[in-house]
Amino acid sequence: RIPHLHKNAHTHPRVLGIKEAKGNVLFIVDADAYYAEDYLALCLKHLEKKDVAGSLGRIRVWSPKTIISKYRDVLYRLRYDNFEAIKKEISDGKTGVWVLKKELYDRVGGYDERRGYGEDPDLCMRVQKLGFKVVYEPSAFWWHRWKEFFGEVTSNNFAMGRLNFFTGIRKPKEVMKVGYFILPLLIVISAFFNPWLLLLIPIHMIPLFWQGIKLFKRAKGLKYRWYALLSPIVSYIMNIPYAIGFVTKFIVK
Repeated sequence: RIPHLHKNAHTHPRVLGIKEAKGNVLFIVDADAYYAEDYLALCLKHLEKKDVAGSLGRIRVWSPKTIISKYRDVLYRLRYDNFEAIKKEISDGKTGVWVLKKELYDRVGGYDERRGYGEDPDLCMRVQKLGFKVVYEPSAFWWHRWKEFFGEVTSNNFAMGRLNFFTGIRKPKEVMKVGYFILPLLIVISAFFNPWLLLLIPIHMIPLFWQGIKLFKRAKGLKYRWYALLSPIVSYIMNIPYAIGFVTKFIVK
């Protein structure tokens, strides 16, 4: 068994694999992803510079089939096709680094296994705090398959919420997000006593509708542009289970 506060099943296999690595560079991959043939070569060229710790390429959603993955396809194309924005995300520690000098991985102590699903951005930020750069290589493509069917998304995000409790509870924005997505459940429960309270649900959706409209405007020319307008539906499917997982971990630690 893996004690929760020290290791988790999401990160621990990577840590075990890295301990066995013999080379000077780590290429960290996901089992549900595939990479362009030149991905590694394009990323490795940046590591020839002494001040560069690692590199990452441009992500795409692998064969989206449902509204969930098609919505995510819009999000990721807008995110990773904006080169300046993604460079800022890297410097702010909001994305991971997957081609990395092993020496620097070891120097920062590797992955923090106490974290939930934020171990990649955390590692990226820590190597940059040593004074090294993480470089974005937009010509290096890779495709990732995320959970996209209702059952697997809800169960996965519930587990994610539980895993992220110990780090998220210290972040005001994370707590506010959890509170926002718990609120619809409280409204529905309260509506058993006062059905008029259900009128609060459309009001609750307004920020999500507005988010979808902004995405739709930015997504001109993208194949799944119209799915941006489904922002409220997809946001609820993904974030309500996450919030429930987070809260249940708070109640039963």
